[in-house]
Amino acid sequence: MKKVNGGYIVKQFVITVIAALIIGVAAWLALSVRAGQFSEPTLIVFSVMACFFGVAFCGIRLAWGGSGKKSRKTFDAGLEEHHFQDVSTFKTSNAYLAIDGVDGRIAYVSNHNPLEFQMAEVKDLQNIKTDLMKGPLGGATAVYFSFIYNGKKTKVHTFLSNQAYNLKSKEIMEGISKADMYVNLLNGLKAEAVNA
Repeated sequence: MKKVNGGYIVKQFVITVIAALIIGVAAWLALSVRAGQFSEPTLIVFSVMACFFGVAFCGIRLAWGGSGKKSRKTFDAGLEEHHFQDVSTFKTSNAYLAIDGVDGRIAYVSNHNPLEFQMAEVKDLQNIKTDLMKGPLGGATAVYFSFIYNGKKTKVHTFLSNQAYNLKSKEIMEGISKADMYVNLLNGLKAEAVNA
């Protein structure tokens, strides 16, 4: 499944840079009206700072998957359009996932590719498993379940942190339990589809 749409990210970045430049130029023009109070270098510095903060805001927004509303709208419309039944949904920090318990399908929408509703048959998924991202001193920073579809590995985090947790901690155990639940559901649906 395609997690990142480069064209979408570039478009969002360009729009933000243009908006930042417009704000910077507007700030420069507004302050230059009061030219007696501000020197030209001050105006230039202020305009450049406005542009810089606009670009930084865009970078942070894109890094955190700031397209959650668009993703959710695409996700809900896709589920309705493709008539998903007995749906088990899961929202991660940067994606939405749904599993159709009747027809054996999976749907995925990433915040970095929010305009594309991606769908696959569960029987086409391979190597469905729970795993964790090891941290320092034997801890873990993330728990996820993963699968391979069309040669691409997709990870769906059930726990994600910027610090390492002990493998026996409540957070890690809950993440593993949740990931195992989805792995068992996907493997069960895959077995049903193969035997049918």
